[in-house]
Amino acid sequence: MAGNQMNKQNRIIFAKEYLSQNLDTRVSLTDVAQKINISQFHFLRMFKSQMGVSPHQFRIKARIQAAKSLLQKEIPLAEIALETGFSDQSHFTNTFKKYAGVTPKKYIDNTRITHKNRGSTVKLSVA
Repeated sequence: MAGNQMNKQNRIIFAKEYLSQNLDTRVSLTDVAQKINISQFHFLRMFKSQMGVSPHQFRIKARIQAAKSLLQKEIPLAEIALETGFSDQSHFTNTFKKYAGVTPKKYIDNTRITHKNRGSTVKLSVA
């Protein structure tokens, strides 16, 4: 679909997909704006208006979501960091903690406890 033939909604959908599919590479506002044939400033305003967050915040949240999936596969943290676009494991851990509220290690531990507890049922009786 050519950029000048896209409506506002399609531009946002394309931008979200592009930003989500390129988590491990550097993507600038200009890159995305050019792909949807609008100025970077118009893109920024339109994206924030439609999504409620900036493209940068959207990418960080998408990276954290991708990292959560990878953490459950027991992939090393350094590898997850690079695969989700963080510069190194420390940057990944700090950002993950900021957005998820816990470190990646604690997230893994909490996920394992949750899955383990789902296997057993607890019956409560009302007295």
